[in-house]
Amino acid sequence: KWGSFLGLINVVVAIVLAIVMFVNPLIALGALVIVVGIYGMVFGLSAILNAVRVRRA
Repeated sequence: KWGSFLGLINVVVAIVLAIVMFVNPLIALGALVIVVGIYGMVFGLSAILNAVRVRRA
């Protein structure tokens, strides 16, 4: 359930980033930095939540 949600987020972010790169490459660089940062935070949070869930089981 959670994994499919993250997969959907990955697809949406990739599509949006691809559109931005074609429209304006200079803005794409800033957008890429922001997207990678947000992705890292979401991935890290999901890893922490998964570790807590596995530890409780």
